[in-house]
Amino acid sequence: VDGVKPEKLLAGILGEAAALQVRLLDFEGAHAKLTRCLELVPGSVSAMSLARDCALARASRCKDVLSVDGEAWQSVATSGTQLRERLTALGYTKDNIVHAADVPTILHMVSSKGEALEQEMQRRVLEGQASQDLVDLVLLLLLRRGMQPKRAVDLLGPEVCRTLLQHRAFVCLSGHSAQILSADDATKLEDIQGMPDTLLFSAVAFWPLEDLVLATDYGDTQHAEGDFEPVMYLSLDSYALVAAAPRNKAERVLDICCGSGVQGIVALRHYGRHSTFLDVNPRALRFTRF
Repeated sequence: VDGVKPEKLLAGILGEAAALQVRLLDFEGAHAKLTRCLELVPGSVSAMSLARDCALARASRCKDVLSVDGEAWQSVATSGTQLRERLTALGYTKDNIVHAADVPTILHMVSSKGEALEQEMQRRVLEGQASQDLVDLVLLLLLRRGMQPKRAVDLLGPEVCRTLLQHRAFVCLSGHSAQILSADDATKLEDIQGMPDTLLFSAVAFWPLEDLVLATDYGDTQHAEGDFEPVMYLSLDSYALVAAAPRNKAERVLDICCGSGVQGIVALRHYGRHSTFLDVNPRALRFTRF
């Protein structure tokens, strides 16, 4: 094409091909093309944005998310307790989040790109109606925003961050093309905190419910037949059943199609001595156990 540099023309073709692959849920192939596109035309805002989205989609759909062998569960359970205690101390509750975002319900966080919510929360921070710590946690854990690793460590502590990175619940993206750091590299917190082009993201959503914190996939994580089935977020039905279920003492509770395990976990917390969780999706059982 007259007047168009060959590398820019090729980058445009690669970008269009990557967009088609995204529609087919081929995030790995799309990310590879976008990486090449950014090598040809560094600084392309649209390519960088799509590359980051593809990297996050790959990280969120990773089959190793919260995959823990038997011997490691004790340390993961300890970090899970530390995470819940830290979030509670920072006011990470459903009511506080709704107040900070000035929304009717926490379900506004589902499938939201979050630009308007982010602006509203930052405005309320400036007005003294919400804390910056809480807003930063909402952006990281519910709206899938990136955060400097040092800030995440300051909020949650090094052990919690290291455990979540090791088990792929957190992921670090580095560089303009959003390359996913390996778990081994990402857990070297002292190193990545000094990398200015590295951001930490949460590959799963963390929902507060009463005094619990439950892990799910994000609301816009797409199902792929025969390959990937996400763990559903806490829907209105989930909250309604938690509120409506009778809390009479029970020896055993059966949570069928448990998803995040919300019903059985709440039962254990309040009225059930034992809970059994059933789901055809192995990912759901891993998230429940966490």
